[in-house]
Order: sequence, then structure tokens, then C-alpha cells
Amino acid sequence: MKRYALTAVLISCVMPIAAMSQSAGQVPVPSQFATAHNIFLAAGGAPALGNRAKLATNMSYDSMYHALETLTQYHLVANPASSDLAMETSIHVAVGNAGNQFNSVSLRLVVRDTKTQTLLWILDEPLDGAFREKTFQKNLDDAASHLAQDLKVLSEGREPQV
Repeated sequence: MKRYALTAVLISCVMPIAAMSQSAGQVPVPSQFATAHNIFLAAGGAPALGNRAKLATNMSYDSMYHALETLTQYHLVANPASSDLAMETSIHVAVGNAGNQFNSVSLRLVVRDTKTQTLLWILDEPLDGAFREKTFQKNLDDAASHLAQDLKVLSEGREPQV
């Protein structure tokens, strides 16, 4: 009997979560993603990476820039004043505490409306660790590619899938 009660409780908890994930795609996203043509990319840094931070910043910027070049709906510009959207790429490190050390590293893309400086969206893509620089570059390229695809989904008026 306890097994059936536990199963009923678990099902009642899972059903609302499933319903939320189905309706999440129906929420409107900021229209600037669909109407923007020109985008500007800035390098936001790589904190907590010590003396390799400058190299990691350059590598993440290069990866994100090349990934954004593949998007046909946007044109990268060199001046933020001539852009519709300003984007900042960085390596983000989240650290937990309270006895549980949990480090999560991701490639982050912050998107703002250039005219109003309003934050529109923050996209994070998990970044796999690497011992070799070449492997790290590949991991950055993969993460940047996923972020570019998420941006494409936003430009189509939909939320990116988790």
C-alpha cells in the first residue's frame, strides 16, 4: 500500500513539471531577437582562471565570433553604436559552498538591446574541462555553436530548449 501511495505522490509531482515544460515554449520572447539585423560582440573575460584568463578570454571570443558568423539573420559589426543587439561572451564559473563544492563552468552569452541597454537574455552552455589547449578550444567551439543555435531559436520567437 505504501508503494502505491509513494507512486501516486511522485506522479503528482512530475505531472506539473511536465505541464510547465510544455507551456514554456509558448511564452513570447523579446521581439528584438526577430527584428535585429546588426549585432556587436564584446569579450567579457574569464574570471577565476588565473594567469590563463587572457588566453581563455581571447579563445572564447574567437569561438563565439565564428559561431555568430554562421547565423544568416544577423550581421556582426565592429561598433556597438551601429548595432541592434550588444552581446557579451565570457567564461562563467559558478561555485557552491556549504560543504558541497560544486563548480560549474559555462560559456555565457549576455544579450542586451543596444538602444535601451535592457538585458534581454542570458544564455549559458556547459563547458567541458580540458587539460590540453587544443581540446579546450574544441570544447569552446562546441559550446559557442550551441549558443548560436539557441540565439537562432530566439530569433524565431521561441525559447531555447534546456
